[in-house]
Amino acid sequence: MKQLSTGVHGLDLLMAGGFPEGRVYLFRGEPGTGKTTMALQFLTAGAASGDKGLCFTLSQTAEELRLIAESYGMDLRNIHVMDAQSLLNAPYAARQSVLNTSELEIRQVVDQLKARLADVKPQRVVIDSLIDLRLRSADVLAYRQLFRELMDMLIAEGATTLFLDSTPEFGGDSQIAGLVHGVATLQRALPGYGIAQRRLEINKLRGVAHAEGLHDFTITKEGVRVFPRLSSKLDAEPPILETIGTGLAGLDEMTCGGVTQGTSVMIYGQTGAGKSTLAGTMLKAGVDRGEEAVAFLFEEHPKTFIQRSDALGQNLSGAAADGRLRTVDMRAGEVLPGEFVHNVLDAAERKNVRTVVIDSVNGYLTASALKDHALAQLNTLIATLRTRQVITVLVAEQPGFLSQIGDALDISILSDCLILLRQYEARSAIRRSVAVMKKRTGPHLTGMRELVMEPGRFEIQPIPDEDFEALRDLHLMNSRAPV
Repeated sequence: MKQLSTGVHGLDLLMAGGFPEGRVYLFRGEPGTGKTTMALQFLTAGAASGDKGLCFTLSQTAEELRLIAESYGMDLRNIHVMDAQSLLNAPYAARQSVLNTSELEIRQVVDQLKARLADVKPQRVVIDSLIDLRLRSADVLAYRQLFRELMDMLIAEGATTLFLDSTPEFGGDSQIAGLVHGVATLQRALPGYGIAQRRLEINKLRGVAHAEGLHDFTITKEGVRVFPRLSSKLDAEPPILETIGTGLAGLDEMTCGGVTQGTSVMIYGQTGAGKSTLAGTMLKAGVDRGEEAVAFLFEEHPKTFIQRSDALGQNLSGAAADGRLRTVDMRAGEVLPGEFVHNVLDAAERKNVRTVVIDSVNGYLTASALKDHALAQLNTLIATLRTRQVITVLVAEQPGFLSQIGDALDISILSDCLILLRQYEARSAIRRSVAVMKKRTGPHLTGMRELVMEPGRFEIQPIPDEDFEALRDLHLMNSRAPV
């Protein structure tokens, strides 16, 4: 069975290759979900591969459709376009009074489509939209009979056809979904802040083992991009579990040799405790091993992140300049969970990337309107990176100074190794402590150490005896972590 590319980035993956040829499909969704844009991508992808395309647009004029295509950089010059004006150009319909005008209009649509199919012999056909046909029909029964007639005619001609329609709550007809060979539903939701959240579901695709569930998509200046929902089942290869250094001798001692390649490390603590700086140290360690690294920054501009790390002696600017380190500035409210995880995977698939930093998990969740959805995506992303032997460093902010660990996140699910950074008062100054709370892949020391962070110096050292009592009381009061 030959399959035709949809022309939509990521959508073919959901369909195991694209639309089975010669069948009829339905894309439905409320206004603004991107149906027409996807249809244009379907037609232009066909034109690029030599397929003839035919578009019947009843929702706008042919010129308006061409302007829409041009806004995405698409060229419709090799695609036959007919609009309502050319389809229904029948002055005699207005002069007669024997037949219902709507019946004449519908008959004209069928006759014009049949004539065009015979003339053009297209491999790809788009009809936009069914709601316009429904409005022109005398009643629901007449409309459904019309749809059945159009569908049979298109199948007989061997054309792969895409019908566009609204969802039932916006006037669409739910009955026709049972007639077509495939249905995709497009959704659009507005969060309290940020871009619209768009997702699609392939409700059915006869004869094809398609990807189920909801998948994020976005509309870019090139058209629609779909981000297939990750499935860790696709990556069954276990991690190698090689121990690597963290870049800090003291932390390597506390973790009994370092952390494990292909696992996730969560650095958890209060604001100002040194979480991002420690993540920078692990980036530098990966670069020093001859690998590449990438950091996705939700809370700090990349330039600030690199300058601060340089001031503490980590020299990340050199790695950034020669391309071994890449920093990505992420904006709150401007990213979809599916889009983000695919961006991370794209970065991780570069030749030598073995360390990925996400700073912070709190910022990622803030940027996502559907937080439960985003957290599930992140969990699957970590599992996928694990099979690619990538160490994932997650920075997580502890809300407040007295909140218990795990109040905001289920950190046991997200982390294989948990490093806790805290601040405490001793000798009339705020000092920092570090503790390894768990390490799934091997032993670790349970004692606390002091984290020293000052210009030109970032290291771990034993806690002075005079500080230990105050620090111990703080940890006993507020440090309960899941294992």
